[in-house]
Amino acid sequence: MQSTTVTFLSILGEMVQTLGVLSITLLFLMLYRVLLRAYFLRWAQAWLALLIALFSLHLAFSVGSLRFLEILYFAGEYVFAALLWLGFATFPERDLSVRRHLYWLLPIIGIWSLALSLFGGNFGNRFSLHATAFTLALIPAWIALCRLRLPGNYTWVKLAAITSLLMLILNFVLGASPIFWGDWARGVVHDSYFAFQSIFDLMFEVLLAFSLLVIAAVNMKGELERANEILQGERDNMSMLANRDALTGCLNRHALDELQTRLRDRSGLVAMVDINDLKPINDNFGHHIGDEAICRVAQTIKAHMRSQDYFFRYGGDEFVIVSFEMQEVDAEQRLQDIQRSLASLPITDLVPCVLSISWGIQQFSDERSFIKAVHAADSLMYQQKLTFHQTPI
Repeated sequence: MQSTTVTFLSILGEMVQTLGVLSITLLFLMLYRVLLRAYFLRWAQAWLALLIALFSLHLAFSVGSLRFLEILYFAGEYVFAALLWLGFATFPERDLSVRRHLYWLLPIIGIWSLALSLFGGNFGNRFSLHATAFTLALIPAWIALCRLRLPGNYTWVKLAAITSLLMLILNFVLGASPIFWGDWARGVVHDSYFAFQSIFDLMFEVLLAFSLLVIAAVNMKGELERANEILQGERDNMSMLANRDALTGCLNRHALDELQTRLRDRSGLVAMVDINDLKPINDNFGHHIGDEAICRVAQTIKAHMRSQDYFFRYGGDEFVIVSFEMQEVDAEQRLQDIQRSLASLPITDLVPCVLSISWGIQQFSDERSFIKAVHAADSLMYQQKLTFHQTPI
């Protein structure tokens, strides 16, 4: 292959690569403007730095008096590597001080780029040193990419990005090595590689950019799914919390049915609680005193509950407590504490007697066993109620 043909193809390849990188840069800039993700900004800045580097190299080769622009070429590619790494390091929205890292990276990049541009000899020698340094500069980005966490179903996306970046690194390793300078490679092999090196770079860069876009899409899909789960949970909570008992402010029986539909495979404890001797209170003092007794018991139970527990008025003087991640012995202890608190309440005109409760506790393992647990706890509660010694009022 003649030298003029190789030079023409090399220049043509650089122009094609520059246009391709320009398209990638505009795409990431538009995505950042629309989606406002920090990693899109880092990646857009990275591709912009690479675009400036390629454009500077083209001018330096085209106009002899602009050879000083080589420093922008070298620096631009190092900045590309640094920003690519920062994009991975801050993905998806990790707290990383970008400015603090750039403060010490940029002076090093500037000094090394200036030294390369002042290095004597032909551009091939300077490029070999630059390719070696650029390869080392891309390794942190590759390591950060390997550490990205994506859902199990999308590991192929991460693998594609890792492969494309690795191929880009290997392409520069070949450019820095003397492998194509030996006698065996002179002629077609040597000329073909350097004639189409820019095209090879563009192929790997496009694959890398495509992989980054898919990684971002997968991340945003996960964000939307998590947001939908939160909204669904909030909607369910609002739906359940809307079902309140007018007297006590507790959740009512409709809310208990709503909770059952959301249990699925969750396990926990259900406690059925009944107020002892409420009928004599109603008969002797009136229903308004009975209602006050119900409210006093409800307030006392609430005071001993955790924030993650659910408290329902099941009907009349019966209540249901649903707890998760609690041992049965702890639930028993808590109900005994409620009993002692009720016994210590002062006797007033509104509640002119000592209040007490009976209860039953039963475990459930999922949605299907929940109703059976409620009925079993109800039976245990009535057994305890039968053994209760009724205090004369």
